[in-house]
Amino acid sequence: MNGVLDPQLLQTAIAEVERPAVYLHCAITLASGRVLGAETFRLVRIQGQEKISEPFEFQLELHGNTDYRQPSLGFDQLMGRPVTFAVQLPVPGETDADDRGWADVQFSKALGGEAARNLSLFNGIVAGLAMEQPGVYRLTVKPALYRLTLTNHYRIFNQMSVAKAIATVLGEHGISHDLKSVLADDNLASSRIQDWLQAGESDFDFIRRLMGKAHLYYYFQHSGNGHVVTFSNQAKYLKLPLERPLRYTYTGADELGQTQADVVSQYSIRQNLVSSGVKSVFATTQETWQQPTIPVFQTYADSSPGDVGSQPFRLFRLYQYGGSKLEVHDHTTAATQALAATGLQFSGASFCPLFRTGYQFQVHEEMAAGTAPQPVCPSIDGRWFVLTSVQHEASLDGKYSNQFEATDTAALVTPFSIQETQQGAVLAKVVGNGSEDSAPSDWRYYPKTVFDLKLMPMEDKLAGGPRPNLRARGVLVQFATDSGAAAPVWVKLAAHMQTVPEIGVTVLVTRANDESELPEIQSIVHNNGNKVVVPGGWTASTFVGNSYNTHYGDGTSIRYGWKSPVDLDEAIGIVSQQYGSGQYRDASYSKGGGYSYSTADAGKDGLLSRSDAYGSTYSTHHGAMSQSTSVFDNTDSNSTVNGTATSVSKHNIVNNTSSTNIQTSSNTIGSTTSTDLIGSTNSTSAIGLSSSLHAVAVSRSVGATGMHTSFSATGSSRVMNMEGSTSSLSMTGSRSGMSLLGSGSELSLVGSQNSISAVGSRSSMDAVGSSSTMSMVGATEHMGLTGSTSAMSLTGANTAMSLTGSTSSMNIVGSTNDLSVVGSSSRINVAGSTTEIGVVGSSTSINMVGSHTSIKVTGSGLSLNAAAPQTEINLRMSGINIVASIEITL
Repeated sequence: MNGVLDPQLLQTAIAEVERPAVYLHCAITLASGRVLGAETFRLVRIQGQEKISEPFEFQLELHGNTDYRQPSLGFDQLMGRPVTFAVQLPVPGETDADDRGWADVQFSKALGGEAARNLSLFNGIVAGLAMEQPGVYRLTVKPALYRLTLTNHYRIFNQMSVAKAIATVLGEHGISHDLKSVLADDNLASSRIQDWLQAGESDFDFIRRLMGKAHLYYYFQHSGNGHVVTFSNQAKYLKLPLERPLRYTYTGADELGQTQADVVSQYSIRQNLVSSGVKSVFATTQETWQQPTIPVFQTYADSSPGDVGSQPFRLFRLYQYGGSKLEVHDHTTAATQALAATGLQFSGASFCPLFRTGYQFQVHEEMAAGTAPQPVCPSIDGRWFVLTSVQHEASLDGKYSNQFEATDTAALVTPFSIQETQQGAVLAKVVGNGSEDSAPSDWRYYPKTVFDLKLMPMEDKLAGGPRPNLRARGVLVQFATDSGAAAPVWVKLAAHMQTVPEIGVTVLVTRANDESELPEIQSIVHNNGNKVVVPGGWTASTFVGNSYNTHYGDGTSIRYGWKSPVDLDEAIGIVSQQYGSGQYRDASYSKGGGYSYSTADAGKDGLLSRSDAYGSTYSTHHGAMSQSTSVFDNTDSNSTVNGTATSVSKHNIVNNTSSTNIQTSSNTIGSTTSTDLIGSTNSTSAIGLSSSLHAVAVSRSVGATGMHTSFSATGSSRVMNMEGSTSSLSMTGSRSGMSLLGSGSELSLVGSQNSISAVGSRSSMDAVGSSSTMSMVGATEHMGLTGSTSAMSLTGANTAMSLTGSTSSMNIVGSTNDLSVVGSSSRINVAGSTTEIGVVGSSTSINMVGSHTSIKVTGSGLSLNAAAPQTEINLRMSGINIVASIEITL
């Protein structure tokens, strides 16, 4: 809408006149195709300026015949429309002054695209229009390129060269352009293919930024029906369409006709002090994701031919990919040529309307006929110059002049600025201060020695506050702009840094963002290690909030305590071997103790943790002491072993104390093998009630015990064993057992049992309040070899019933002492067949019986012996029997 508030306000009525003869020509093409020319507007004055690589701007003063009876012409109809204007070339003898329509014919042909003779053409678009007084209008003309300053974008140009990206933007706006000179693959404008980001900047600023990447400049080629913006980065320029070189002898612009179009007046040749040469260093940095090691940078250097002098321009640029000696050479050459353009300046005034920026012309001292020669500077005779700036001024009375600036055609007219180099940050590498300091050889595991912290004092002699001095922490770095022989420099760590990077890391060095402007490491490109440099060596981190964490990948870890002795090679070998086996996704090594405390929110009644695990586990632990304490109200443990359970336990001394109120144990075992090698074991068990059920098909137990002490106190115990077959071998050096049993019931059903007992020495003491034993044995064989045995039995009441189908007993006793004190004894023996052999070397028997009843049933018959009490003394070998009894025989 061009900002128009009231369409009726910016309108004018202009009357047409017959074809006037004019020196200045102007034509505006409306959207309808109608052309507004000299019959509508008369171009009275032209003022404007054009510079290399800048949009031109002209101010046109137009006069028109205001006639309110004519149709109104709105300003909106003119905004952005093409406009062509021209200056008539004053060539004597070429035109007839009386032919007032000849110039219009030439101009009309130019508007149609034909070549124009004797016209200096300009073309652009209407960028502004003002109406001052009735019939006076001022038109602002700019190139179509000006449209790019009015819009911006957020976008990415994918896989394009600089030239292709520029052409894409210009094509979107319908701007005619020429990039043919920069389309070769070895041209800096076409060699790099990548993505380009336009992040809110105007389209014009975007292409101007890309031009600086390839040292591009642009200028305009004008015609009657348009203009073309032409790009180049080479010192090759078009020639002005002049028939002869321009004369640069001083002449006065007076009424004697000295304002010839081929004269350069008021000229000046100027030499400027500029940089003595160009030294270029381009650095290509590696991406962190390109390889697992820390990224480094590769530098390529070049300089201007010859001696660069003592004040060179240092061109430094950073790239993420590519880079070569050829590329830095091309940039150095372009910068050297652009620098040369600032060193030599040829300026002056002329009367040639054909002057355009980007075109070259030649000057010489040859005098025109009728002029007095006044040579001033013969050194520029025949020399070529390229125009870099032209200010035009023309009026209706046929006067034209310009002010221009030019430079040598060997120079590159691309605008040069010492600010074009990388500024504000310098790429550098952290280095050590000795030959032994180097980057780590293995990027995965760093030793402590790869960090080299340096302190540097800073002093403020006027300060009287709490911090007049600063012992700054920093590191030594090597700038990418320096040669390898340059000494490293110390650079302070940034104020926010708590750690120092390792040797070999790439960093960016900048000025501190405060008044001190201390050089400091502002950022680290990437590092694999850090060393804490704050006092005490501690850092703190607190995180408040919830998070989701997903991790895909394996890992190895090595950790040492702060004061732990370090053997990094050993740790690396362990984790590498275990991870290299392919069995584990994680392998870690840790040295130094650790402590952990964990509690549920609701205390012991709350949920602390729950875990589910599937898979095999293997654990090896070596230590001087293992201690575990657990206090639970209830425990529930289920273990199912479908295959084979093997348990090997070796203890020197075992002290086991178990206090159980009620215990229920149920084991179903197909086959079990247990081997215990115990030097000494102490076991204390206090059980209120215990029930045990064992169903074993085959059980084999081997126990070798040096010393075993067992104390068992049981209120009530019920044991039921059902065994198909059992073999037991027990070898005991010394054993002491004490059993206190209030009440015991035992039922044993044994199909077949073999028992072998070899006891060196055995002492047994049983104190039984009441005992009931019932034994049913199909067949039993018992063999006992006893060196010495002592038995003492105190029984209040004993009831024994034995049913034996067949029994064989063989006792070989070297020496036996038997003391039996029985208050009351009842015994019933029913034997189908019994054989008893007793071989006694020496025997001492004392029986004290208060009341004794003996019934024997042998074969057939009844024997009853009744006798009064008597005393009988039998001397048998060395035995003495004293019997007081009553014998009844039937």
